[in-house]
Amino acid sequence: MNLKKIVVLVVSSFCLSLVSYFLFNRFVLNRGGGSAALAVNSSVASSTVTLDDEILGKTPFYSDTLHEGEPSLVLSNNESTFKTKVKLTGGTLTVVNYLLGPSEDFSEGEIVWLEKSKESSALLLISDPDEANVYLDEELIGQTPVSSKKISTGDHLIKISKEGYRTRVIKIQSQPGFKINIKIRLFLLPIAPGAGRMEYKDEPRFSVFDFSSSNAALYADTSSWAKGIVYYFRNLEKESSASAEKAYDLFLDYKGQTFDKEGVKTSAPGVGEKPEVSIAYLGRKVDEGFTDDAKVSLTNLSGKILPKEEKVQILPTGTGWLRVRKSPSVTSEEIARVNEGDKLSLLSEEGTFYKVKLPDAKEGYISKSFSRKI
Repeated sequence: MNLKKIVVLVVSSFCLSLVSYFLFNRFVLNRGGGSAALAVNSSVASSTVTLDDEILGKTPFYSDTLHEGEPSLVLSNNESTFKTKVKLTGGTLTVVNYLLGPSEDFSEGEIVWLEKSKESSALLLISDPDEANVYLDEELIGQTPVSSKKISTGDHLIKISKEGYRTRVIKIQSQPGFKINIKIRLFLLPIAPGAGRMEYKDEPRFSVFDFSSSNAALYADTSSWAKGIVYYFRNLEKESSASAEKAYDLFLDYKGQTFDKEGVKTSAPGVGEKPEVSIAYLGRKVDEGFTDDAKVSLTNLSGKILPKEEKVQILPTGTGWLRVRKSPSVTSEEIARVNEGDKLSLLSEEGTFYKVKLPDAKEGYISKSFSRKI
């Protein structure tokens, strides 16, 4: 029997870094009975492999004794399920390399299989979503779906990119007389460029990070979006030096709905009383900030999850304002002025002075003679 080996290396990339995670010898076998081979890998967590309703095992999975055909393949784990048709051809290996996220949008991977071709070598590449840019050895060859009837024999680097999605890179080795078919799923990025902190003046103890997006694929399902953010920072960006800053106490969307730190929808996030609460806001760019529904939820949350806060109110002074001093002394430097009727957070009492927090988060001292606890 003749044995012809074809090596395919599948690689994932984000930004400019490449991480090799899948290597198989793809081969053409001259075996009786037309046995086909299937290799399935699912990174992050092991997944159950089911072929035409028959459970074959866990990933990483490999078999070279399968029948030809187009069976239904199901990958499943605690996060989600992926279903697809795969083409099994006698004497060749079909590779399924998939990262199962919390939903289809927040999953990624590829299926690679061979077909005999009259051309010396050929390539067909489709993607979900489509209209992704395809680069062959750094040269743009079109947008998906892309078909090339003839590519040179040997190693090639294929990069697939689309705005708003993680870029993927695949290294292939083309062989004469075969067409390489590649079906790719791109991972929807749950964060938009320019995301940053946003101010909520009514409650400075809320630290809000703004994820507002103009991408309807995100805000159409904010429950999935919240889980996608958790998954992204936990599994794909976990080595980032800023990863510790990406753990949010809760999520709030533009509809006023709240989600716990795992992205699960809840009306009572189990945050507990904390001096400061970190919130990820899932808004729409068109709203240009918090919606009225989101503001109502923030007000309700303030009473539920923040410690009870004592306040003092400024009494009539005769001048309409009161000095805020740097230290508890009438001769201390003036650092600000507050108006009659203003309500300030009370931090402590020191003699004839109250120590207060100002709206801009500065701290200072005001006279008890012209203020009272409320």
